[in-house]
Amino acid sequence: MKIALFAFLLAAACSHGDAALRDEQSRTRHYRDAYETQAQQIAQLKARIAELEKRDCR
Repeated sequence: MKIALFAFLLAAACSHGDAALRDEQSRTRHYRDAYETQAQQIAQLKARIAELEKRDCR
């Protein structure tokens, strides 16, 4: 009986840890996606600035 109770408590603790891990992975994915989006926007803006500067030099 004690082993079954221990196993139940261990399973409950592990499932809570899994939920926390999934939550952390979700937050990490969100921040990574936001970073990549900003990096793309910065690259597009730099290309646009270079295009405008090239046009002004003519």
